[in-house]
Amino acid sequence: MRKMNIQKLFVVTIIFISATLFTGCTGMKFTSAVSKGDTTTAQSLLEQGEADVNKELSFGKTPIFYALDNNHDDMVRLLL
Repeated sequence: MRKMNIQKLFVVTIIFISATLFTGCTGMKFTSAVSKGDTTTAQSLLEQGEADVNKELSFGKTPIFYALDNNHDDMVRLLL
C-alpha cells in the first residue's frame, strides 16, 4: 500500500511540474483540481475561461487522463 502511495505522489508531482512549465500557474491549479477530483475548482476555472480541457500536459496527455487515472468519475463527466 505504501509503495502505491509513493508512486502516486511521484506521478502527481510530475504532473504539477509539467503543468507549471507548460501551462503556467492557472494550468497548475486546474491540473491539481483535476488530479484531486476537485470539481468545484475545475468548473470555476473552466467557466472563467482560465482552463482548457484539451490542453496537452506532460507526455501529451490531456486533463481527462489524470481524472481517469485517479478514478474521479465526477471529474470525467465534467471534462466531457
